Amino acid sequence: MKRKIIHIVLTGGPCAGKTTALAFLRQKLEEKGYIVIIVPEAATISINAGISPVNSLIGVNVAQKAIISLAYQIENIFRQAASELSGEQNVVIIYDRGITDSSAYTPPELYKSILSDLNIHPVQARDERYKNGAIHLVTAAEGAEEFYTLANNTARYETPEMARAQDRKIRDVWMGHPHWRMVDNSTDFQGKIHRVHREVQTIIGVPPVEYERKFVVSFDRKDLPKHCQRIDIEQFYPISNDPNAIPRLRKRGQHGFYSFYRTTKEQIGSGINIEVEDFTTEVRYEASREFIRPDTALVRKFRTCFEYMGQYFELDEFENPFVKQILNGDALLELEITDVEKEIILPPWVTDSREVTGEPEFSNFRIAQALARK
Repeated sequence: MKRKIIHIVLTGGPCAGKTTALAFLRQKLEEKGYIVIIVPEAATISINAGISPVNSLIGVNVAQKAIISLAYQIENIFRQAASELSGEQNVVIIYDRGITDSSAYTPPELYKSILSDLNIHPVQARDERYKNGAIHLVTAAEGAEEFYTLANNTARYETPEMARAQDRKIRDVWMGHPHWRMVDNSTDFQGKIHRVHREVQTIIGVPPVEYERKFVVSFDRKDLPKHCQRIDIEQFYPISNDPNAIPRLRKRGQHGFYSFYRTTKEQIGSGINIEVEDFTTEVRYEASREFIRPDTALVRKFRTCFEYMGQYFELDEFENPFVKQILNGDALLELEITDVEKEIILPPWVTDSREVTGEPEFSNFRIAQALARK
């Protein structure tokens, strides 16, 4: 049996509870038999060593190049170690921040230049290195101000106002990750840590279980939120020898960089899916086009990822205008959830909506079939 290595990054604003969450996760996951590897935060190592972006004698350029390069090397060392472990125990690598965090603090051209020297595209750094999940813990300075402190991290220097602004920047740079999740301060701290654990449990489920809610919505594009990411998606359904499986091949990316995925979903309840996903190559993706199911068509859409009221939404608009007739609406709005009882609050700019969770005719597969019949 091949060992499974799961990559999850914990990120967020200053004083968000990452240190406590990491310790809690290690204990809980090791109790379940996982080997747990915690990759330390490169920025803290660099700042404590004297290479700080706020030191005018060092400067942002030198400091961020050191931080990003250090993160890249440390991550690679731990990833290599995980691949060489003996035995068959599954491994969970949890990264205390990732390379993408630095883009919230680094001028865009400098960030691209540093990654170019490392032969990494910024979208690749966000989407592929931490492929299984990116969990954002909101700073205590937003919603739990009385608990915001600088005392538990010698590298921390931010005022509450700075912490909130940095938290917003970090959300923006990670938004668009295929499996981005946010944990806010709507519960007490213990509840927050347990919610982080629940998100991780959902991610590492064997196979992962996806809980989602889906709505057909109408809206005006000019009302879309300022803080969002647009993702281009192309996907199709190849012929399968398994009559019970519907595999999907997807091309997903931004700014000229694309990742390629092969996914199989099995619906086990209303809005509850078992999902098995892995990377594939561009060559295999293109070659598989020849074997597209004859009763389906290629689907192209663009996805707007945004956050509203502590919820992470994905708004899918389809390239083919005929899909609006199929939907009887402008787009599909989805969000993944861990608390099935939690009330969903839709954005105020949604002018019309109806929930279609669990209704098969609104699946992308059925849309691909409808496009083939057109």
